[in-house]
Amino acid sequence: MGKEKGIILVVFFLIFAFSAGAVRAQEPREVSGKMRIAPVLRYIHVSGDEEKFREDWWIGEDWAGGLEKFLLEHTFDKDVSLSLEGRAVVPEEDYRFNVDITKPDFGYLRGGHREYRKYFDGTGCFYAPFGILPFELENDLRLDIGDFFVQAGITFPGWPAVAATYERQYKEGNKSLLEWGSVSKGGTARNIFPAFKDMDEEADLFKLEANHAVGKFKLADKFRYESYRTDTARFEEERNLDGGTSETVTVREGYSHDALSNTFHVETHVSDKIYWSLGYLYTKLEGDAGFGMNTVPFGPDPFDKNWFTRSVEIEQDSHVLDLNAMLGPYKHFTFYGGFQAETTEGEGDTDAVLTETSFGGVTNSPEAMISSRTEKDGLEESVGIRYTGLPFTTAYAEGAWVQHKFDLWEQELEDGALGFERLTDTDADRERYTLGINTSPFRAVTLSLRYRRSHHANDYDHLVDTEPGYSAFITHQDYDKDDIRARFTLRPVPVLRLSLSYQLLCLDIETRSDTTPPSSVLSGDYDANIYSLAFTLTPVSRFYMTGLLSYQGAKTTSFDNAAASVLTYEGDVFAGQATVGFAIDEKTDLKIEYLYSRSDNFEDNSAEGLPLGLDHERHGFMTTFSRHLGEKTRLQFRYGYYRYDEDNTGGVDDYRGHLVGISFAFKL
Repeated sequence: MGKEKGIILVVFFLIFAFSAGAVRAQEPREVSGKMRIAPVLRYIHVSGDEEKFREDWWIGEDWAGGLEKFLLEHTFDKDVSLSLEGRAVVPEEDYRFNVDITKPDFGYLRGGHREYRKYFDGTGCFYAPFGILPFELENDLRLDIGDFFVQAGITFPGWPAVAATYERQYKEGNKSLLEWGSVSKGGTARNIFPAFKDMDEEADLFKLEANHAVGKFKLADKFRYESYRTDTARFEEERNLDGGTSETVTVREGYSHDALSNTFHVETHVSDKIYWSLGYLYTKLEGDAGFGMNTVPFGPDPFDKNWFTRSVEIEQDSHVLDLNAMLGPYKHFTFYGGFQAETTEGEGDTDAVLTETSFGGVTNSPEAMISSRTEKDGLEESVGIRYTGLPFTTAYAEGAWVQHKFDLWEQELEDGALGFERLTDTDADRERYTLGINTSPFRAVTLSLRYRRSHHANDYDHLVDTEPGYSAFITHQDYDKDDIRARFTLRPVPVLRLSLSYQLLCLDIETRSDTTPPSSVLSGDYDANIYSLAFTLTPVSRFYMTGLLSYQGAKTTSFDNAAASVLTYEGDVFAGQATVGFAIDEKTDLKIEYLYSRSDNFEDNSAEGLPLGLDHERHGFMTTFSRHLGEKTRLQFRYGYYRYDEDNTGGVDDYRGHLVGISFAFKL
């Protein structure tokens, strides 16, 4: 993407230069126009774990600068308007450019480019019994994520509104993984060595959209074509501390597809109290993939495999039809509902070579042909009712149901001989019921309550299974979820607004298995209480304060089959942020921002497994001082302080950071 990125930046620079020149050339005929530029320079010093600092705040240490914001707006004769705005900060790869040229009742031309950088910390797990600090990856983990688009639209009065768009999305770099390599010492092995993945991902999209009104009918058609490609490489390492040896596994995967979809939608208000809409979606996807796994050195299990694919082909077709309607209001009642039907078929075929070492040390390379076929038929229904007969109150009830049937056939042949075959029929049923009320009995008071009950049931019928085992021994799963939410807003005096929210989540998962004897267990149990308080205070026109406090207490229990290495998770997470703004005088402003988070859920289970959870405190403080030096110039100074402490990693992730920045804003 380096060359393409440079081309994009040059294109937008030329547009900016041309637009600025056009503004000056058109000054005698100008209707209106303005230009603003805000250069910025920033320095950050970090002591401690620099990688953790970057991951938390999405900014790097040392020097950075550029244009924090630039804006150009101009209107030419005949109502042609130009808008160009964005930002560019290097070496943060923080770019945003948008251009819009519009002529009312004729059309528009728009374009944009956005890119930002996401950082990752390559620190592994801290396992105290080994007597060493956590391993850290030496490479700089970061992803550059961005997109670029150009859109042209026609808006002739009385004609269909048509828009054509080309977009390029990309993601490039490397990131840390949660699947870690094994480290062994004294006969004990723990998965604590950090792993990472290289990524190179691109997607080209072409979209064509048309909207038109014919009488009471609104018609819309959206076509989308996507060409997608991704190449990844995962690197995992295992180490023996006693012998000082290591082994690595590198997994390379490639995937690409061409996909198209078309959506047609029509809606109409038959009368003031009757509305309906109809939609149809067709999608088609054709793709191919590749897989390769290399082990160095090639050795005993699990390092006795070098697998690769000659070809992987994927196809999928889908048809979706939906119908929705709304009736009312009739005597304060409004009724609405919808229906959706879907059918999807897919297939995949893989030609793979499985090179491995047998027990006798002889290498063999069987050729595997892996095939799969999927069929999905689904129906979804929903109904709802709203009642507004009570003063300042709206009550509602909704229900939604889903019935899906999946057929999955899988087969593997090794050197022409059947090695594995499975045919599974799955019936999936979903139910969701919602009750709620919103009321404001007094001007200063607002209350909303909502209760939602969800139930998911999956039945698995394995008609053919030549190798019973995971996951085919599971025959049924039930998911039951209760979600209660309440929000209370109070404004006791004009200068103060308070908002208190509460959420209760309860999720139970029950699994039935075809074991001997058959078993049914509560395989998952999650409960969470979430509280938040938000406030806004403006005692005088020159001063304001906003804040948000939240607390989450959660507990997760899973079926552990008496395994001491599996612990119940129970912990607390606190978070808060506050902003204070003060106008010192007509030309001077002061703004202070503070962010805080803390968790208390660490469990040291080193004797049986791994230490799990996290005890941490994170602080972020930013103060901004700005001063107008004149009618067209503003000076801004920033100072930030960042602190992170983690008790369960031996201090390896701790850091202290200081930010100093200065920027100018000019109106031209």
